[in-house]
Amino acid sequence: MAAVAAQAVVRPAAVAGADGDSLRIGEVNDSSRVTILGARGADGLRVGSDVGNGLWGGTQAAGQFGVLGQAGTSTGYGVGGANGPTGTEGYLGHPSLGVFGRTESGGTFGGLAGSSAVSGGAPLDTAHYGLLVAGRVAFYDRTGLLTIAAGKSSVSASVRALGPTGAWTATTVVLATLQTNRAGVYIQAAVANPRTGKITIYLNKKVTAATKVAYFLLDLEPVMVWPS
Repeated sequence: MAAVAAQAVVRPAAVAGADGDSLRIGEVNDSSRVTILGARGADGLRVGSDVGNGLWGGTQAAGQFGVLGQAGTSTGYGVGGANGPTGTEGYLGHPSLGVFGRTESGGTFGGLAGSSAVSGGAPLDTAHYGLLVAGRVAFYDRTGLLTIAAGKSSVSASVRALGPTGAWTATTVVLATLQTNRAGVYIQAAVANPRTGKITIYLNKKVTAATKVAYFLLDLEPVMVWPS
């Protein structure tokens, strides 16, 4: 059913308009060129429905988006949603999830490198989710696996930065766990250095054989401005 709906949007079965014609309400309008709607001092376009989705977009082109939003200022939002009728923010308009994403094909990602790939929020109680994910999660520039060599008690590594602002902030910290079982050995400290972009993981003593440790970088205070 989803495939049929996508085909109906991308390749209309019936055409009621052509290049240069006015938009025809209640009919399928087809064009070989882009159609731009805009307004000065007001919303560019408002679409609503009382029984279905207010706005639905689809694409059959690889690497493209069914719906793409872009903000022209650093404090704007490319795509936003709000719940009703209480006015509580719920991105994508979901009543209990801050962000909900799903893919039905392998190799597809929920976000791209940028200011914020995905962000979500929920009321500070146990009845809602700020982010709910079903399936595997990968943090490509925030996680990794290091090896502490035999005879050593620490390891350091540079962590690459992705996106226009990089992976590091003044509040970036690192968490680490042992991935090799060594009796009497534990992680004494995991230190992040935002200035140099390096992390160092210390053990309580030297290991007699190569020992693997995993790390995860996170920010204590994400830089985010919520809509008022």
